Amino acid sequence: MAPFDGWLLRRSAFFGRVGVIGAGLITAAFGVWVLAFERSAAQVRSDINAARGELQADKVDVLLAQVARWTSDPFLPARVASLKLDVLVSSPNADLQETQASLINLVEHKPAFAQAWQSLASVSLLGGGSLEAVLPYTRFSRLVGPNQGPVMMQRAVMGLENWDHLPAQDRPWLIREIVKTTNSDVEGFQVILYRDAIAKLTKSSSDEVRAALRAYGPDGEMALRRLGSG
Repeated sequence: MAPFDGWLLRRSAFFGRVGVIGAGLITAAFGVWVLAFERSAAQVRSDINAARGELQADKVDVLLAQVARWTSDPFLPARVASLKLDVLVSSPNADLQETQASLINLVEHKPAFAQAWQSLASVSLLGGGSLEAVLPYTRFSRLVGPNQGPVMMQRAVMGLENWDHLPAQDRPWLIREIVKTTNSDVEGFQVILYRDAIAKLTKSSSDEVRAALRAYGPDGEMALRRLGSG
């Protein structure tokens, strides 16, 4: 090998290593940025859930201001759009048709975005859609985001509220999401939401939910105790 060829190979190897390190640093920085957004989004959705999805007008303004901090970010447009829609649909004067259209546009461009699919299911149901018509959105949300805590809670609440009409094929998934999120220490308000939803069911239906949780095994029994039904 000629001296120049050896030097060139050593230089290429060096810059190759630098490139890998640089890419790693960029990826890590992006991860930290996404994590910061997700923490902010979790707080916004926590406020929405604490208000039982019925925000006061002044609170809507506060939360929209929090979301607005991220609107100029070029890397998170779909996440920011979904979070903004969650706030708007919980406002006193929500335009459900406009929100539904925005969500349809969002899932067309981001089909792997579980939060948007479930938001579309919830908004469509609020807008008068049948459970049968919106369940495909929930199923797709579950397919692309089976273990995303905040989305699991949304799906669980909607499922509990519609337990009597929920097809048998969807009930085991609902019970799983109740168990996984109830036994999680990350949040806390989900227990309140689930208790409220179960309390609104008929006695026979609430008994069915409790029986399904017991049948889930030890984790289901733990969830029942946390829900005050053990």
